[in-house]
Amino acid sequence: MSFHVIMSKVQNCSILTRSGEPETVEIGVVGWTLQTMNDSGVSLLVLRAEPEADYFAMHTSDEAWLAYVIKGCATLIAGSEPDDITDGIDCYAGDFITFDASTPHAWQTDGHSFEVVLAKLAA
Repeated sequence: MSFHVIMSKVQNCSILTRSGEPETVEIGVVGWTLQTMNDSGVSLLVLRAEPEADYFAMHTSDEAWLAYVIKGCATLIAGSEPDDITDGIDCYAGDFITFDASTPHAWQTDGHSFEVVLAKLAA
């Protein structure tokens, strides 16, 4: 369980508030979920794969994203839609990834849990 902790300023003092858990949603790919948070002008997504998650087929976003792998390893696959694979690279915990806008990509896990945080400026 995770919460959204908000630190704000009241007069000359900071205060802390614990908000509810951000919603986790299924994304239509077996074993993959997405948790989202929009605040302070930033959109964050936490993409999670359970062990033995299905292949996450080629997809794109109209926006650029910066990502940080926080757990596990997965292969980031480059190519074109629907699934024309041209390249792939293993991404490990601690790696940063830049996704230019409209770049087709897919994910394949290595049979273990995988988590990546993606960030972009909020619209």
